Amino acid sequence: MEITVFVTRVEGNGYRASSTAPVPVSVEAPTRDEAVRHLREAVGRMLAGGEVLRMEVGSATRPFAEFGGMFKDDPSFDEWRECIEEHRARKDAEEEARLP
Repeated sequence: MEITVFVTRVEGNGYRASSTAPVPVSVEAPTRDEAVRHLREAVGRMLAGGEVLRMEVGSATRPFAEFGGMFKDDPSFDEWRECIEEHRARKDAEEEARLP
């Protein structure tokens, strides 16, 4: 498993190495290498006490698929669509009239 680690110099105290989710850990040490080593050890301890899982929640690919075709037999749908098209054509014409 790879995680992103941010290493920064800490004024008067060496270096800080920090990681983010799923294992948010931050350590400080006199040298960069020590900070990275301590972070690796701390992350290892954290992972040894649990597990990292991936899970799917909901349908990310087609969240509205169940609503497709719901107006198929609705007689007012065609009228509604015509009104939308007329409105769009009117707005497009107004925008075009404003252009130089």
